[in-house]
Amino acid sequence: MDYLIKREMFGHEIDVYALRWLRVALGDTAEGANAACFVVNPAHDHYAGKLSPEKISEIIAGASGQSGSNREYLANTIAHLDELGIADGPLHEVSRLVDSSS
Repeated sequence: MDYLIKREMFGHEIDVYALRWLRVALGDTAEGANAACFVVNPAHDHYAGKLSPEKISEIIAGASGQSGSNREYLANTIAHLDELGIADGPLHEVSRLVDSSS
């Protein structure tokens, strides 16, 4: 957990992200689990959720951080979502735009 907190919170100002424990569903069962979630503050200046897919893909295609390129981070995230059977259309669209920019 310490590693995850350092990775997700490192270098960010206070109030960009908040660690929240949320109840999540587990597949088709009635069981659930508590999950650590890093929730972005949509009122913060660094919040990018209102950008167009084209602008997001432009930023991702050219950005990198301490853990590698944003392009690799996006591809890894999508691969894990696909493995779990979670279809996220917006992320897949951004990935297509990033791939077409190379």
